[in-house]
Amino acid sequence: LVVDVAPNISVYASYASIFQPQSNKDAAERTLPPEEGQTYEIGAKGEFFDKRLNVALSHFWMRTDNTAEEVGLNDNGDSIYRAVQGAMRHGYELELSGELARGWQAQGSFVMNTSNLDSASTTPEHQFKLGSSYRFAGGALQGLTLGGGMRWQSAISTSRGTATLRQDAYWLFDLMARY
Repeated sequence: LVVDVAPNISVYASYASIFQPQSNKDAAERTLPPEEGQTYEIGAKGEFFDKRLNVALSHFWMRTDNTAEEVGLNDNGDSIYRAVQGAMRHGYELELSGELARGWQAQGSFVMNTSNLDSASTTPEHQFKLGSSYRFAGGALQGLTLGGGMRWQSAISTSRGTATLRQDAYWLFDLMARY
């Protein structure tokens, strides 16, 4: 459902039913039943400055049953899963994108995602992205586009028995050129 609340702003709501067959197996080598549930999203989107700036804000949440969660390894080294009932995941996303000047594009976003699953620590709770590119329109550099980006995510970890694997928060930086 999308409703225009102003000439340049829309609000929306969406719902989807989830039915996802899966191949994950439990300790007895039985395939887990299909994951089932519902997912919802509400948000707002807007265009400003003659459509040169786009803004989107959303809140999403999901409730599922039979969600596969890894709980260990069998004797062959294959993962063993359990079916979690009432798994909840929710979060927020803010995204801005647009044209800062003729030929200069930029995009940035922030995502917060949480879950009640024990394995939720393997998904970053926070992510930030920022990117920009510039396309030369004339002169000796016409046809050249230069750009860069950076991405950050919060720490993740997983434990099995007494062992814990952890990846600290980190940044990635990208550069690009296209002619």
